[in-house]
Amino acid sequence: MNIKSIFLVLSFLLIFSAKAYGIPYKGNYIYQSEENTFYLSGQPGSYTGQMQAKPTVKALISDSCGLLVIKGSGIISYNADEVWPPFSASVNLVSDLQTMNPPTCNNGTLSEEVGSDFKDSKGNIYILKEPNKAYKVIYYSPGSQRVTFNECSFAVLKKPKILGAYWWLDVSEITINGKTYNGQEAPYVSSSPICKNGIGYVPKEWLSN
Repeated sequence: MNIKSIFLVLSFLLIFSAKAYGIPYKGNYIYQSEENTFYLSGQPGSYTGQMQAKPTVKALISDSCGLLVIKGSGIISYNADEVWPPFSASVNLVSDLQTMNPPTCNNGTLSEEVGSDFKDSKGNIYILKEPNKAYKVIYYSPGSQRVTFNECSFAVLKKPKILGAYWWLDVSEITINGKTYNGQEAPYVSSSPICKNGIGYVPKEWLSN
C-alpha cells in the first residue's frame, strides 16, 4: 500500500451510496471550502444550470462628464472600481435606482444635474464617477452555466480569480436538473470530498463535528 493509499484510508471514509444520493455535507447539497470553491451534490452528468445572477466583467471609460454606462437589460446589481480586485464585495441594486432619461454631455457639462446613479427605460445603467477614467465594472444578470457532476456525484465550481471579491454563487443561486442550490446558505468545510476511481470519499471529521 503506497503513501497516498494509506492517507486515504486514515483520513477519509468510503461512501457507498454516493451515486444514488450524491455527497451532501450534514444534509446540505451545496457547501464551500476556504479556497473559494463550491461543491454541489447531485446526479452524475452534465447539465445547463439556470443562474439567478451571472457576472459579467468589463473595462469601461467614463465620459468627460463622469458618466460610466453599462448597456444591457435585466441587470440585477453592479459595481465599478478603479482597483481590481475590488476591496469590497458590496454591490448596488438596480431596483433601487431612479429611472430617467439620460442627460447629454457637452464639454464636460451635463444638460441636467444628476445626483446619483440612475437607469433609463431600456435598462441601461449610468454610474457617476470621475471624468475620463478607466474602471473595471462587474454586473449581474440572469444567465446559464454548464455544470458537470462527476461519477462520484458532486460538481466542483472554483471561483474565477478575475472576479476578486465577487462571485455569482456568493450572492445567488443556480437551478440544475430541477434542483436549486443557494450559495448564500452553503456552509464552510475545512476538508472536501474526493473522487477516486469512481468512488466517493468524505473526510472522517465530517462525522465527528
